[in-house]
Order: sequence, then structure tokens, then C-alpha cells
Amino acid sequence: MFCASVLAVALSTAVGCSQPMSMAPEAEDRVTPTEYMAAVNATSEELKDKLTEFAEAVVNGDTFTMESKSYEAHLVIERLKEIEAPEELAEAKEGYEQATADLEAALVDYVALYSELAEAQRGASFDYSTYADRIEQIQKQYDDGLTALEEADAKATGDAGDSSSSAQASAGKDAK
Repeated sequence: MFCASVLAVALSTAVGCSQPMSMAPEAEDRVTPTEYMAAVNATSEELKDKLTEFAEAVVNGDTFTMESKSYEAHLVIERLKEIEAPEELAEAKEGYEQATADLEAALVDYVALYSELAEAQRGASFDYSTYADRIEQIQKQYDDGLTALEEADAKATGDAGDSSSSAQASAGKDAK
């Protein structure tokens, strides 16, 4: 009986102590707006580098490097999507996700168009009459993605004039 009483007291004490301990990690695991924006800015800097490298490959007409840099940008975008946002920045996170979806689609379309051009140089058929319209549509989608990044930055910072992460990403804006 004594052992059962000691065991019951020990369990009730352990249960009493364990509840606050289990709540403490949740509070510590919450991401602050500052931590979120620091992670977004670091990832955006890496994305800017990948978009710049992609733009250089476009200028050079290097479809292999375009495809490689597009994939590398995709990996960075996936990491950006995985960054947990605090509740107060959920709208900004949605903006970043929409912006990066536009950018990814444009990158895929660029690679497809330039791959078709490369195939045409090897004898495949290509409708050159649609090239200007296609490149214009792709560039618009790319630019829209960059603009959406700026808008997401504005939502996150609360200041439309401060677009820290997307201003860096705009280095690839001239990927024609």
C-alpha cells in the first residue's frame, strides 16, 4: 500500500510537472515576425543569385544552364515555401507563395521556349511567328512574379517603400 501511495504521488507530481513542460516547447517553437523575415530575406538573397544566373543563361541562349538554374531556383523556392510564418504574417506568406509560383511557371516556360528554339536549330519545326508573343507573355509572368514579391514584402513590413527581399530578386528581371 505504501508503494502504491508513493507511486500515485510520484505520478501525480510527474503529471503535474509534465503539463507545463509540454506547453513550454510550443511557446518556444513559435516563429517571431523577425525570425520569419530574416529567413525569408536570406532565402530571397539565394533566389536572387539563382535568378541572376538563370538570366545570364537566357542571354547566352544556354538551355542546359537555363534548365539547371531553373531547377536550382525551384529548390530555393521550395525552401521559401517551407518557412513557417507567424499568424500575423500569414497574408505575406501567401503573397510570397503566389509570387514564387508565377516565377516558377515563367522559368519553366522560358526553358521550354528556348529548348524549342535549340531543337529548331537542329532541324525541328518552330513557328517563329509566335516567338515575340510567347516571350512577351513569359516575361510578363516573370515580371508579375517579381512585382508580387515586392507586394508581399510591403505586406510583411507594413511599408510599401521597403521591398528588401524582392528588390534583390529583381536582378533577374531582364531575363529576355
